[in-house]
Amino acid sequence: MLPHPVFLVGCAFGGNFHIFVGTWLTQVSFKPPLVAFGCRKDSGSHEMIRKSRLFSINILDPTQADVAKAFLRSPTFQGNKANGYEFATNGGGAPLLKAAAAVLECKVVQETEGGDHRVFIGEVLSAESRREGRSLTLEDTGLQYGG
Repeated sequence: MLPHPVFLVGCAFGGNFHIFVGTWLTQVSFKPPLVAFGCRKDSGSHEMIRKSRLFSINILDPTQADVAKAFLRSPTFQGNKANGYEFATNGGGAPLLKAAAAVLECKVVQETEGGDHRVFIGEVLSAESRREGRSLTLEDTGLQYGG
């Protein structure tokens, strides 16, 4: 019964990229602008974020459940596309999907244990809202949280 946003987290380290589905994101602070999300500790992305200290948040809208579902499996990167979706990198280097309704680039400023997850708190370095509306939720996708 808890509402969960569905978004894509991008990370990069050592010339490698990764994008994965996230379902827990919250704003922590206005000044400085901080967001927090949970990442499974047994994932490769977890280590990429810990080493690079950077991540992106790609916010999807309710019409983009198919985009989120495309990243439930490990992405295949070909040039500037991940699972067929075009992305760009800015200063931080983490993938920003061109199809996303909004994107954030963040640097890790704090992290804490959260059971089988680690909570990363990131300062928002840049943000772009590309269209109005609400964000995609787990309920919109027909999926259930799998951790």
